[in-house]
Amino acid sequence: MFNKKESEVVELKLKKTDNFYKTVSAFANYGGGEIIFGVKDDGEVVGINGGVDKFELSIANSINDKVSPIPPFSIRSEIYENKTIVILNVFKGDKQPYYFGHHVYQRQGTTTVAVDTFEMNRLVLHSARFTYDEKPVAERDFKFNLLEKYLQKETGIEKLTNEGLRTLGLLVKNEYNVTAELLADISSRKFGIDIVKFGDNDDIFLDRKTLVGISILEQYEQAKEMFNKWYAPYEVVNANTREQRIHIPEIAFKEVLANAIAHRNWDINSNVRISMFSDRLEIVSPGGLPDGISAEEYKAGSVSDIRNNLLASVLHRIKIIETFATGIRRVKEQYREFLELPEFEVSENYIKVTLPVISYDDDIAADRLIINELSKRSLKRSDIAKILELHDAKVKRELANLVERGKVKRVGSGPSTYYELID
Repeated sequence: MFNKKESEVVELKLKKTDNFYKTVSAFANYGGGEIIFGVKDDGEVVGINGGVDKFELSIANSINDKVSPIPPFSIRSEIYENKTIVILNVFKGDKQPYYFGHHVYQRQGTTTVAVDTFEMNRLVLHSARFTYDEKPVAERDFKFNLLEKYLQKETGIEKLTNEGLRTLGLLVKNEYNVTAELLADISSRKFGIDIVKFGDNDDIFLDRKTLVGISILEQYEQAKEMFNKWYAPYEVVNANTREQRIHIPEIAFKEVLANAIAHRNWDINSNVRISMFSDRLEIVSPGGLPDGISAEEYKAGSVSDIRNNLLASVLHRIKIIETFATGIRRVKEQYREFLELPEFEVSENYIKVTLPVISYDDDIAADRLIINELSKRSLKRSDIAKILELHDAKVKRELANLVERGKVKRVGSGPSTYYELID
C-alpha cells in the first residue's frame, strides 16, 4: 500500500480526469499540495499505463490549457512497488485567483469545493496586494466626530479635515474605504460586538449589549464600560488594613478587546462575542489567523503579519493599540503574579481568549501544588514552573516563602540549584 493518505495537501488519483483541475486550482490558491497519479483512493498502487513521458506531457499541457492563470507546478515520476507513479506538485501562486472553468476552488479536508463570494473577494484583494480594510465603499457622507476627538487628544489637531482623512488613508481618490466605514460615527455594517453577562448558568442573562451600526471606537468605549460595571476593582477590609483587589486586569481586557477589533476578519458577517461569567471572561473574534502567522507564533506573542494593516495603523495612532506584536505578551504579563493564567484558543474560523477571574487564595493553592510536586522528587525552580504552568516569578516567590517557613530547603547555587521537601 502507498505510504501517503489523502489530506488537504495530498490527492490520490488512479488516472487523469477533469476533477484533478479543480484540485490544481485549490492548491495554487491555498498553500500548494501534490496530486499523485497511479494510486487508488485506498492507497493501492496501480501505476501509470503507457508511456510515462507522454503522460507527464499531457498533464503539463492540460494544466496550461485548463487552469488560468497558469500556476507554478512541477512533475516527476517515481518507482513504487515496481510500478511507476507520477507526482504533480502544485505550488501556491502569487496571481490569485486561479480558475478552472468559471470557478475557483479550495480544499476542505480531502474534498475540493468551489469558493464562495467572500472567499473570492479575499483572494482578489490578496492578489492586488492590499487588505480588505482598504477596499473602497460606496458611501459618500460619513461623519467622524468621535475619531476627531481621539485625534485631538492624542495628536493635538484642532479639526479632522478631508486632508487629514487622506493622510490617515481613509479617503483615497475621493473614495472612502472599509476602515473609514468602521471608524465613522454611523456605519452601515450591522455587526460589531455582542456582550452578555451570564448568571449562575448559560440560561440566565443578567445584562446584554449588542453594539452594531456605530463606530468601532464607540463599540470599544461601551465594551470597556460594561467590563468596568461587572469587574470593577474592590476593597477587602481587614483589622488594620484595606486591600485593593481586582477581578480581571483591565489592561489585559483592553488589549484583547483592541486585538479583537483590529485583527478580526471584517468581511465575515459576525459579531465579536464577549461572554462574562463569574469565574472568567471570554472574547471570541471571527476569523482565524491571517496568512503568515502560526498558532505557536500567535500564542508566543510573535506576529509576522497583520490582517487589517490600515485599521491597525489608525488605531495605533490614536493609542488604542499601543505597539504592534506585543499584545499577547502584555496580556500574559498582567497575570504574572497570579496562579490563574489566560488561555488562547485558535481555530480556522475564530480566535478565543479566556481571561480568568483572579482568586486571592492562590498563594495557598500554589504552595500546596509545589509541595505536592516536591513530595515526589527534588526539582529545579524552572522545572516546577513548567510542570505547574506557573510564571517563574510566581514560583520564585512561593519557594522563598516555603524556605522561610521551613517547609522546603534550597540545595546548591546558580543554575544547578534545586529544591527538596523537608520531612
